Amino acid sequence: MTAQRRAERLEEVPMAVVALGAESIEKSGVTSVRDIGQIAAGVQINQAGAATQPAVRGVSTTLNTFGYENNVALYVDGFYQPDFITINADLANIADVQVLKGPQGTLYGRNATGGAILINTLAPSDTFTGKVQASYGNFDD
Repeated sequence: MTAQRRAERLEEVPMAVVALGAESIEKSGVTSVRDIGQIAAGVQINQAGAATQPAVRGVSTTLNTFGYENNVALYVDGFYQPDFITINADLANIADVQVLKGPQGTLYGRNATGGAILINTLAPSDTFTGKVQASYGNFDD
């Protein structure tokens, strides 16, 4: 858990946090930021045209145009993603997702009055790893 920008046990973090590991994300079928609201309590990810508007505990923004930022900050591997269109990307090679509920101005700065969503991807490793996935549907899909 890195909610306070240091590794620590979830039980010792003095804030409301939803922590999701790679296995639970994969089992639940989460493939994009828009799907996080399906498995994290108190989180709703709305779509307004091309803009993704996350809400944590009901705190969000009504503006979705260039130059405005969401009240819920989104970080991928520690880098802030300010553009509401760029956070529409699919989630691939995810190590974990953490949702920090409530204002995060001290640790994550800016206008994060609703909270922060931290997405961490898999780190490079010394061993060769890979993943193969296949599926088949009805009617030759």
